[in-house]
Amino acid sequence: MASRIRKKVFYELNDVAARLDLSFVDIGVLLAEREIRLCTPVVALPIEVGHWENEGCPDQYSVAQDYEEASGLFDLRPQDALAVVRNGSGILGWLDAPSPSYRRIVGADRERPGHEVTRDDLGIRHEDLKKLVEMFGDGAVTVEAPAPCSRGVPPTHGWEPCMLEVLRLIYFEGVPESKAALIRHVQKWFGDQGLKVPDESTLQKRLKNIWAMFAPEARRKAG
Repeated sequence: MASRIRKKVFYELNDVAARLDLSFVDIGVLLAEREIRLCTPVVALPIEVGHWENEGCPDQYSVAQDYEEASGLFDLRPQDALAVVRNGSGILGWLDAPSPSYRRIVGADRERPGHEVTRDDLGIRHEDLKKLVEMFGDGAVTVEAPAPCSRGVPPTHGWEPCMLEVLRLIYFEGVPESKAALIRHVQKWFGDQGLKVPDESTLQKRLKNIWAMFAPEARRKAG
């Protein structure tokens, strides 16, 4: 049984990982599957607020509406949070915002926009910690291949280990140059494991959300 959680506003990521025996790759999987949000405290941080026109399209553009100073706990975009978890530090250019809005960090120095954070600055809110404890207890988070079923039809593919491999790839080697490259990597991984290799259309659907999250980084690298 999980121990009672003493309620706080903010739980540091390193403490959460140690408590639940989570690796940073595990944290990346939870971020990619939107099971948790990572946040960071800021004080009087200058930001531009606005909205996206043609959001999600190649010709999208931002429309600024106001400038304000942000103070309090703010969520990070999942792709930015994963980059900081992976690298240990980073310069945030954005804070998370509901679609189609955005929060662009201007920063105190207009010549050097952004906000520098380290992994130690990241954490989760009480509701997210409570959710993780309810999901996993206070023990380790493990992902194993599906066990053979004694009755019924066994799963065709091991999707949980597959997603862990996708996050391992992004975490340690960076975002692939294209969705096609990601699909090829996953198909090779299935083959190397001696598992049935999914067809391309199946992987297009399975990887749709995670690629949508990291596609901007692939475009940035290509540029």
